[in-house]
Amino acid sequence: IAGVSLIVFAAALRSALRPFEGERAILSSILFGSGVAAGTVSLLQGLFTQVLADRVAIMGNPATIRALFDLNGEGDTYKLLALGVFLGAVALLVFHTHALPRWIGWVAAVLAPLLVIAGWNFALSTSVQYAAYTVLLVVLLLWVVAVSVVSLRRAERRTSA
Repeated sequence: IAGVSLIVFAAALRSALRPFEGERAILSSILFGSGVAAGTVSLLQGLFTQVLADRVAIMGNPATIRALFDLNGEGDTYKLLALGVFLGAVALLVFHTHALPRWIGWVAAVLAPLLVIAGWNFALSTSVQYAAYTVLLVVLLLWVVAVSVVSLRRAERRTSA
């Protein structure tokens, strides 16, 4: 569900921000592409988990179980990298176009590198990485809610004006 939701959110945000960018629309394209990439990795992680739970665990092959488990975990590195690019593109768009309030851009600008670093499971201990995931993903979800509310209110004002 998370992967599909992320792709839908990226598409909606691209549609909302693209008109502010002009004809080239490079940043909104990066935003969309990185959102699709992160969503796709999330969907693949769900697939690995489902196959692991439904098929491979029954076989009892430790090497195959470990490989699928590692694929699922290592996917976070790439998913969080794509989310960092997504948030970086949003931040730049907000700062250049003022299409959304600046604080939304600042939150995205702070979250972007933190999510990328949190995905470096080779550099962080498991407990630090888990704590970082927990805090950063809660902040990310709150940011998504804030962007959605601001966007809906702006759309409502335009239709009522």
